[in-house]
Formats: sequence, C-alpha cells, structure tokens
Amino acid sequence: MNVYLITYHLDHHQHDENDNLSRKIKSLGSWGHVMPSAWIVTTSMTSEEIKSSIETVIEANTLFFISKITPDHAGFLHKGALPWISECVNKDSESSDS
Repeated sequence: MNVYLITYHLDHHQHDENDNLSRKIKSLGSWGHVMPSAWIVTTSMTSEEIKSSIETVIEANTLFFISKITPDHAGFLHKGALPWISECVNKDSESSDS
C-alpha cells in the first residue's frame, strides 16, 4: 500500500464540496484527517488515480496537492497520528523492498 498526503484549499462557502471531498477521500482506503484540510491515506492507487478520483467531486478551480509520504517525514500532529503514519509508511517501505 502507498501512503499519501492529500491537502486542499476550498472557499469557505463550499460546504457541499467539502462534504463530497471528505467522503471521496475516506473511500480511497485507510485514512487519517490530520489537519482541517489535510488527510493521510493508505491506498493501492497512484497519485494520478487519486487525482482523477478527487476531480470528480470538486470544482475546477479547487486547489489540491497529493504527495507520497516516505520514511523521511516529521511534524507535530495530534497524539497517535505520527506513530500511525510511520507504521503505515514502514509497511509500505517493507513491501516495496520485497
């Protein structure tokens, strides 16, 4: 499984779009909502496949970014988030070494 960071910027008046985007992200695989507009997702999809999936539920001008997370990551998040991310990334790293 791959581990990705998905982050985005929505206009404040786009409540429906935010709900649709949240549902779409949750449907991609295991997920963690680590900041108001940032999610960590484990999935077998590629970043391009995630992009295509997200584009089905957002406006054309919505800004978003998807990046694969590597073992070289750091931050300060809610309790339990970084250990979970590290566990997911290490599993991904081990499976790609095989």
